[in-house]
Amino acid sequence: MHKVSFILVVFQVFIGCTYDAIGDEKENVSKDIKQTHQLTLRDTIRQHYVERYYENGTIQFYGQQIDSIPHGYCKTFFENQQLKSQGTYILGSKQDWWEYFYENGNFQSKGGYQNDVSNGFWIYYNPNGTLKQKGAYKKGMKDGLWLEYNALGQRVYEANYVNDILNGLSKHYIQDSILIEKGNYKGGKKDGWFEFYNNDGTLREECSYLRGIRNGGYRLYIDGYLFCEGTYEDGEKVGIWKEYNSQGKIISERNED
Repeated sequence: MHKVSFILVVFQVFIGCTYDAIGDEKENVSKDIKQTHQLTLRDTIRQHYVERYYENGTIQFYGQQIDSIPHGYCKTFFENQQLKSQGTYILGSKQDWWEYFYENGNFQSKGGYQNDVSNGFWIYYNPNGTLKQKGAYKKGMKDGLWLEYNALGQRVYEANYVNDILNGLSKHYIQDSILIEKGNYKGGKKDGWFEFYNNDGTLREECSYLRGIRNGGYRLYIDGYLFCEGTYEDGEKVGIWKEYNSQGKIISERNED
């Protein structure tokens, strides 16, 4: 009878230690993260809660461990007792959804892990609570579209990544979402047609790039009209270059060969 009671107590403690830290928002990240670790009954019995404290006596860490290895839901705190981070460990590795905070209580970042590596969708915030950056990781590297914002929460950058390297359409903005640069990257270098704009949104330059070097057509605009145009080859001016007045008439023409 005593033996049966002991087993029931252990089972109840194990059930009581489970904690669901993942809400609806986190499910989209967590569904792609599979935990492959298998625990034995002996591991379950060794699992326990641990608390660590700052020298002033305030709590620094609260969570579950197996021996000295974090395993289960854990929290860390600033000295002012504001929550610093929270998430789940599996045998010492961060897994699934984690949240990080600034000392003022605002979110710093939140997103998913797989085996201690960022994986899935992540969101980053400025200390004032406005959105700073968001996008997806694949095995710790940026993958797909990433968006960045200034301290006012205004969009300043859009970029596409493959294996943490710029690849695809990229756009730069200044405040109020005014476009100042747009073009394509390949392997982290400008590749293809780029457009550059003045701070008032008017077109300033157009240029073709190949592997990060000007190569192809080029146009320069002043006060909204085409001022000059020509061709680059491997970063050098070649061929005929023309200059125009505000009425569109050619005022000079020269051969750069």
